[in-house]
Amino acid sequence: MSNTHYIFLESLQNTYQAGGVVMLPILLAGVIGFYFLFSSWLRIGKDFFRADVHKVVKRMRRDLNGGERDRLNSKSSMGVEMAIKRLRKRGGLLGRELCNAVEIAAKNPDSFRDYMQVRMMKTVRYMEQGTHIVSVMASAAPLLGLLGTVTVMLVMNMGNILSNGFEQIWLLQNALNKEVAEVLETYSYQVGLKEGRYS
Repeated sequence: MSNTHYIFLESLQNTYQAGGVVMLPILLAGVIGFYFLFSSWLRIGKDFFRADVHKVVKRMRRDLNGGERDRLNSKSSMGVEMAIKRLRKRGGLLGRELCNAVEIAAKNPDSFRDYMQVRMMKTVRYMEQGTHIVSVMASAAPLLGLLGTVTVMLVMNMGNILSNGFEQIWLLQNALNKEVAEVLETYSYQVGLKEGRYS
């Protein structure tokens, strides 16, 4: 592994040691978020951010128009075949979708508009895979940052779990309700202080 990998793993280890077990959900959420971002980029980003997108579209238009030589001979089917061949050679999401569109337009121009609407919806759905998870994680990130504070406050307040208001119970306790009003605090007061059993 390279030095970058070791630095990354060491920073993860230091983060875990600094926060303890509380850091595990935060680190796990970060790893899941980066996985979906990276997979989305691999799926669509590398294709759309290539520098030749404009050239591909311009070349496809020129091929479909028949080029300068073929326009004189009016061989439009040659232009369609050439455009499809070049789009298949390019590959990627954009090339695949343009190739399908050109093939459908050449076979049945009347159904082209319907086909394109369906393909656009499918392609948008394909491109949006995993983005809802990233948006949920981005919304939950501030809450995960507070997880450590909430955990510390919970641990500090664990002593108050058995606290149920000794003063009110002791003041309102009488002979009629003594059986149901007896709680741990009033019992320890009765046994420890009144009867003198301190241990």
